[in-house]
Amino acid sequence: MNLTECDLQVALRCVSELLDTRRLLGAPIPAWLVEHHRRVAAAYRGIMSTVGQGTVTDTAQSGHEFISARQAADIIGLSRRQIQRIGADLDGRIVDGRWLYPLNTVREYAEGRQQH
Repeated sequence: MNLTECDLQVALRCVSELLDTRRLLGAPIPAWLVEHHRRVAAAYRGIMSTVGQGTVTDTAQSGHEFISARQAADIIGLSRRQIQRIGADLDGRIVDGRWLYPLNTVREYAEGRQQH
């Protein structure tokens, strides 16, 4: 069975949320659950690969490059914090605890700001 990048991302979020909830409640975390989280995270990282200076290429959807919040801030001319606040407008997503944004979307947003 082959899972898409989206399938793996959803699975990783579900397992991560379950682990976080168990930690907050002080509930025991079974070894099999920790191992499952490790395997899903490794599979997801296998799909996402780092290229150059923090630019991430999504190999499941060829042609889509993702950049960090700092890089998006530089392109748009806002602070990193402001970029994170408008993350939904930029189709941002959190991957391994950091915000990533499609480069094309960031460029389009920057062009739109310049026209106003």
